[in-house]
Amino acid sequence: MKNRMKNYTKALLFLLITSVSISSCKDDSPYYDVENKLQEFDGNAIAYLQAQPNTYDSLLKVLERLPELKNVLTNEQVTLFAPTNQNFIAALSDLNFVRKSEGRTLINLNTATIEELNIMMCKYIIAEKRTTDAFKAFLDGIYVPSIKIGEQMHIQYNKLDASGYVAGGPQSVTFSDTKNGFVRAYWERAQISVVNIKTSNAIIYVLNPLHVFGFNEFTSRLNK
Repeated sequence: MKNRMKNYTKALLFLLITSVSISSCKDDSPYYDVENKLQEFDGNAIAYLQAQPNTYDSLLKVLERLPELKNVLTNEQVTLFAPTNQNFIAALSDLNFVRKSEGRTLINLNTATIEELNIMMCKYIIAEKRTTDAFKAFLDGIYVPSIKIGEQMHIQYNKLDASGYVAGGPQSVTFSDTKNGFVRAYWERAQISVVNIKTSNAIIYVLNPLHVFGFNEFTSRLNK
């Protein structure tokens, strides 16, 4: 009787392990081939930004001062790497810390130099609508020019490892300002927190809150 119970217990344990192994390989497992599902918004890029309260107020304020770029995000086919309020707060904080220490007038987005804001803002917009599918085949990433100013930017797509699976975890996208150079040690990078938001004219990626707007140029450009 005891031997029969032992065999029965072993059989149950084997079945349990087998079922767990099989389920971990299914497409709906959180540890295998996790993809960010395409989010669709019924409207253009500007309408999408306006529909997210307390998230893109600073970006919209900058675009009001840059009507040409606002028109691009309203009518042209583009990809936008969207800075949130947090990205601008960090940049303004750094700038005004320096200006205050120098006894100079503090700056906000209404008083910042338009020409410099335009250069920095252009770096976050590239031509054509491009989801992550456009970058997956490029193991070393892909160079893309920013609109208007043609600044050399770089997009790196990776699949992170998870639960024993190589490249079986969530996506990782890094958007970099190359400073028009090929020495990667000098690049300024921004991590992406949300990908593949589809509007009628744009694909939007949301920047990580820790990114400082301007790719480390905000203070130097506006503290002249």
